Amino acid sequence: MKYTTLILLLFFITTNSQSKFNSESFEVTKGDLELNIFEKDSTANALVIYEVGESDINSRTLDIETEVKKKIKILNKNGFDYGKVSIALFEDYDGDKESIKNIKATVYNLNDGKIEKTKLKRTSIFEEDVSERVKAVKIVFPKIKEGSVVVYSYTKVSPFLYKYKGWEFQDEIPKLYSEYNASIPSHLEYHAKLVGDLEFTTKEITEDPYCTRIPGSNAICNVSKYVIKNIPAFIEEDYMTTKDNYLSRIEYELKSIKGYRETKHITQTWQIVDSKILTETSLGRELYQTNDYRNLIPEAIASTVDTLEKAEKIFKFVQDNYKWNGGKNAFENISTKYLVENKTGNAGDINTLLYLLLNEFEIDVQLLILSTRENGFATVLYPVLSDFNYLIIKAEIDGKTYLLDATNTYVSFGEIPFRCLNQYGRVLNFAKGSSWYELNIEDTSLRQYSYVLNIDKDQNVTASIDFETTGYHALPIKESYFEDEEKFINAVKNEFNFVTISNFEVPIKDKTSKKFITKFDVQNTAELIGNNVYFNPILFKFFKKNPFRLQQRSYPIDFGYKDTYIYKIKVNVDESYNILEIPENTNLVLPGREAAVLFSAQKTNNEVLLYFKLSFNRATYAPNYYEALKEIMSKVIDIQNNALIVLEKKQ
Repeated sequence: MKYTTLILLLFFITTNSQSKFNSESFEVTKGDLELNIFEKDSTANALVIYEVGESDINSRTLDIETEVKKKIKILNKNGFDYGKVSIALFEDYDGDKESIKNIKATVYNLNDGKIEKTKLKRTSIFEEDVSERVKAVKIVFPKIKEGSVVVYSYTKVSPFLYKYKGWEFQDEIPKLYSEYNASIPSHLEYHAKLVGDLEFTTKEITEDPYCTRIPGSNAICNVSKYVIKNIPAFIEEDYMTTKDNYLSRIEYELKSIKGYRETKHITQTWQIVDSKILTETSLGRELYQTNDYRNLIPEAIASTVDTLEKAEKIFKFVQDNYKWNGGKNAFENISTKYLVENKTGNAGDINTLLYLLLNEFEIDVQLLILSTRENGFATVLYPVLSDFNYLIIKAEIDGKTYLLDATNTYVSFGEIPFRCLNQYGRVLNFAKGSSWYELNIEDTSLRQYSYVLNIDKDQNVTASIDFETTGYHALPIKESYFEDEEKFINAVKNEFNFVTISNFEVPIKDKTSKKFITKFDVQNTAELIGNNVYFNPILFKFFKKNPFRLQQRSYPIDFGYKDTYIYKIKVNVDESYNILEIPENTNLVLPGREAAVLFSAQKTNNEVLLYFKLSFNRATYAPNYYEALKEIMSKVIDIQNNALIVLEKKQ
């Protein structure tokens, strides 16, 4: 009995050891090869089992050398893209360029229970020009198939000390172990920028007194070691800005170089940067050159007495007379002269002209630079002008703040395009110094359906629909309608082809109105089963599916603005029916009423009143709200799909 128990115990230990990936070294085990499913994420197509990066300064060449080594598991055929690697190499205008060396790779496969190794050949390494200043080294690993494990390494050499090599801990596939080591001589001072919400398993910073030999001396190095284990795949989902805002990584920006006699500061203060914007950029030159743009404004506008009304008219003038070409310049390539002559220009051209005109008529305005949603967050810790790619206007009129952008012909005064809603920007005040400004949109955007629905004795359903949108819900609909009315109406009819639509009307023709309303009549037939009629009075769905489907989300839910969804429905039932069932009431509220869904159904004689309201009372929610928001949206989908009213034909 003891002998049998021992055999079973040994079998369990052996089986258990083979059921785990070896995430402690680059050694490839049978467990690495036998497992083709990652239990923590069954949707993963590939898996980084173990990876290490190590950067230091070569004491002879003073180049940054980064050795990268990875062990990757190919879980299925959809992971074959990870059977190849592309490494970008940059060359500057002075001819200095990055290079790569010591490329090695081995592919491991199981063949009849034995581990088979295939080495990378030189013929599987290619170079390709990506642009004038960038080329890519591409590596194609041999004999990749489902279950393969690839171990590869290379060393990247860079002469660009201003950009010390960073490290991305998170990727679109999960990772079990990711480690990065950086050795930086003390005479080079860098800002270390940590991005993402994942916590470090290890974070150590020590000193090495003999790390780099510089002619005449030994340099002390600051040695950093960062480790994160069990990193989930980064999966993009609705309601987020660019993924670069959230992928966990470390970046370096050169702050200063300490010499024998003095320290050369590379990263500068905002005070210095403000001065450079004014004196060294095309934006700064535009602000102080002589112009006669005041004469562009018609006398009817110039003579307006009320300050707000005058500002609105000047904004409308620029909005209507100058077309945006899609460019997002913030500092350079700005020419209001070119804009005025050609009637088209980039965002910097248009909004700089708007600024100059408003300022000419003594309206309190300032320039505001920002990074658009797709461009990522601007660095807050220190000035990085390349982070900013857009320019708008901040106006103060009668004690109220207005944000202005005349590139979009559909926004109203005080409304900026959705692309600008990226949490914060920086106001340029060249007299008092620039400052950060939160881009909080106070107004709530609305989508609302209101209608009276009638059902007659023959199960015919008719209704006159009022569909109202405001704010950021209205903008894309306005643009679609005013660009091609016929196409817009046909698209609505095709989308809602389960009803017959007629008498389509748009009562508000001002394309810059904050409100956009469509009115139309619909006709349908309810379902008769036996002696009962079944129908869902919610004819038009706000959401076709739950936008939140991840098991967990490590980045914020960013709507960009607060919004509300409302149904106001009255159902008139013919006297030939009895109302048997109406939908159940629902009330689901987050603490502090930061989000809520309310649904009520009330019956009075042969009428049913339905009211639905979904409120997101914040523009952005932290990741810890995710499960609660997912539950709210699940309830919303359930209400939309299952708000059945059951009628019985009277005998």
